[in-house]
Amino acid sequence: MLLTRRLALAHLACALGAHDFYRELGVSRSATTAQIKAAYRDLARKYHPDKNPHDSNAQQRFQRVANAHETLSDPEKRRQYDAYGENYASRPSRSHHRSAHDDFFDPFSQYRRGRQQVPPIFSETLWLNNEIYSEFVEDSSQTWLLQFYHDWSDHCKDFVPRWEALAHKLRPMVRLARVNVDQNHGLVQRYRAFLRCRQMHFAVECNVPALVLLTPSEDGGSLQGELYRGALQAENVYEWLKKSMYGRRHAIREVGGSEAGLSEFLERAARKRQRSKGATRAKALIFSKSRAAADTLFARFIDHRCGQQLDMGAVHVNGGLGGASEASSLAARLGVTELPSVAIWPDGTLTKRPVVLPVGVDIDSSQREELISAIERAATPTVPLLTSANLFPRCAPSAWDEEPRFC
Repeated sequence: MLLTRRLALAHLACALGAHDFYRELGVSRSATTAQIKAAYRDLARKYHPDKNPHDSNAQQRFQRVANAHETLSDPEKRRQYDAYGENYASRPSRSHHRSAHDDFFDPFSQYRRGRQQVPPIFSETLWLNNEIYSEFVEDSSQTWLLQFYHDWSDHCKDFVPRWEALAHKLRPMVRLARVNVDQNHGLVQRYRAFLRCRQMHFAVECNVPALVLLTPSEDGGSLQGELYRGALQAENVYEWLKKSMYGRRHAIREVGGSEAGLSEFLERAARKRQRSKGATRAKALIFSKSRAAADTLFARFIDHRCGQQLDMGAVHVNGGLGGASEASSLAARLGVTELPSVAIWPDGTLTKRPVVLPVGVDIDSSQREELISAIERAATPTVPLLTSANLFPRCAPSAWDEEPRFC
């Protein structure tokens, strides 16, 4: 009778606006674990942020689906959710009430019982398991940061706000995902070379949180892993990622904030173009009040991603746009109205006014995605270079009876 009342209260809470985990996954309350996992795979594939970079509603739905799966895929958490609803985490489980009585009569019960069930640690990032690892990570050409964690670990709970801050600052340059050690033995075994784990009675216990960086190899054939060994502070992790992903080879050089410095930058790029057999490369300058803006992970990401078509430099605008420096005058002449901004010359010459794109100070992942797309569009030359590789597709008629195209 008591259980019936609890179920009725849980159903009433869902009807009054609380999130229904079963409804989020589109399954019935009698669904099997296999059906829940299958529904999660389909929905995670549909609403994943990588496939919906500009849709905030899809990203929120993806997070709700991940939270629902994390609860319903665990039998004990599912039982508590069915009994108490979404706020089950704040209610003690029946095993908690039985433990003191069992331990009094059986001193070895703690070894047979194992670790008690605890509320899950929720996050806005992807919850990774064996079923979706291959599709989202192994077959991806992107950089991933994996966090291995235990729900019961106080260190992992303390790390949550720093992890969420990293997620806000790193996407889309780095994709973040979490791996629950207690529920993903296969992934723990896959990364056992990076994890320090030990067998504790009937479970595996690891030193967590453990952060593993996965970067694509130069040939794109496999992912290379690296374990973070520093202090678990968001700033430290950020600097480690910047060095591990790009090192010093992608540091953007500073350009003199004057007309002469701008001319020298464009002429140097033109000389590089002549040495590379006339390949047309766009030019870009980052205007900012701080020299650190040219050394951010976002700036290095753009330089690495667009390196084949874009030469980048940085101009330090001392005193801002209202200052009396030459850099301030140069920025105003080029049409820069706020800092930081990126000025792009698609054809790499001063003959045309540059395309100026404001970067913003505290932008989210969707805004970064839009900015990256805008930079790539602006970096496309107005007159593309014809080579032996693209001459026929661009100039030849697509059918025998069509008129030839002029190039």
